Amino acid sequence: MEEVAASLAPEVPAEEADALPIDVSSIEGTCARALRPRRLLTQAGLAETAQALHGHLKLLIGQDPGALTPLAQDAAQDATRLLGLADCTEAATACHRLRALAQLCLILLEPHRPPAPPAAESGRCTPPAQGGS
Repeated sequence: MEEVAASLAPEVPAEEADALPIDVSSIEGTCARALRPRRLLTQAGLAETAQALHGHLKLLIGQDPGALTPLAQDAAQDATRLLGLADCTEAATACHRLRALAQLCLILLEPHRPPAPPAAESGRCTPPAQGGS
């Protein structure tokens, strides 16, 4: 089954992959899984989510560090440090590290999110003008 799934995915050369947009929805889904209550994370799910987060973070950190905001630069440094640590076998520590990686991933993902629609187009009411009488 894995061979069939792998054959359906097109091979993309590295130089073309760098030009592809970041898949915000996929990364957000991975972060949401990582931030679930600990009782909902199985050991296999924990490992799979950690592996996905590692890939997402490497992709997001690989961007030009000079173009990052100061918060994102700090997040990239913290993520690099956490990614460099040896795998932990204790479940609680692994879960805490996974949550930290997910939070850092969300910070690094922020510049890649599509802009929010203007308030008038979103159906939200604008606050009344403040004025003295």
